[in-house]
Amino acid sequence: MASIFTGLNTQNVAAMTTTQIPNLTTADIVEISSEQIAVLTTTQIQALGTGDLIALTTDQISQLSTDQIASLSTTQLAALTTTQVAQGLTTDDIVALSTAQVSALTSAQIRSLTTSDVAVLSTDQIAALSAQAITALTTAEMAALNTADIAALTTTQVLALTTAQISSLGTDNVVALSTAQVAALTSAQIRSLTTSDVAVLSTDQIAALSTQAITALTTADMA
Repeated sequence: MASIFTGLNTQNVAAMTTTQIPNLTTADIVEISSEQIAVLTTTQIQALGTGDLIALTTDQISQLSTDQIASLSTTQLAALTTTQVAQGLTTDDIVALSTAQVSALTSAQIRSLTTSDVAVLSTDQIAALSAQAITALTTAEMAALNTADIAALTTTQVLALTTAQISSLGTDNVVALSTAQVAALTSAQIRSLTTSDVAVLSTDQIAALSTQAITALTTADMA
């Protein structure tokens, strides 16, 4: 059976209602052309079911405009496959994501992003990542975060960081940690800091360490 889009011109597609859009089948969706995708309104995009969205090829996802991507609900965005995220979203699309959309990204979706993709995330977007998603950042991606990004992390995010991620921060980012962030560090996280990292901690940061974290400091750290 032919897709409904085979017989529609762009004017017909643009005229489809939000009642008609949810009734499309995945067989219809996979046949939508780039010209037809271009005329879909943000309201029409929002009317697509998650099953329809994940049926789109990476080429079709890449043809969505930044406004169309930005219009996706958090449920729709979270439903995208890692392949769609990795190969379909551009850096401009990622920049356009709202903090609510970023907070909906799964760990698997974050892992599918390249270091270049992560590098364009704003400080507000970084702060919006869930604790589960933040742990999906590679050590290279963590090292690429600037001091403003690090300072914006919530204590919940800091607590979720793996020891490998903590080790990759670098001294500038360690200096940028607030006393509240330092107070959230676990003994294991403190042990993952290098002697150089510990050496740049301010007196206020040292004072903020928990009793358990203090005991994790080595004699070299204390020297």
